[in-house]
Amino acid sequence: MLPYSSNFRGIAGGAFLLGLEDPDLSPSPWMLVLGAVILIGGLWRLSRLVRADPPSDAEEVPGGPGLGAAVILGLIWMLAMIWGVRAWMTLRYGA
Repeated sequence: MLPYSSNFRGIAGGAFLLGLEDPDLSPSPWMLVLGAVILIGGLWRLSRLVRADPPSDAEEVPGGPGLGAAVILGLIWMLAMIWGVRAWMTLRYGA
């Protein structure tokens, strides 16, 4: 997800900086070539993905982070959510 977002947002940002944000203007040839290269690369990658053998099932490994780590991570998540809601409320409605 991040590579998709960074690549295409970067291309869109570059087009905006070059003044290509007007939909009435036709895109420059290099922008069309860039889009074609990305499309061909995506189709090539998709064909490799479809032809690849599916990986075997994962082997179960006993153990894991355990209950203590899960509780700590849950508390951190809950504190972050409370902090985020309080910050949003402060920005939205003032102190």
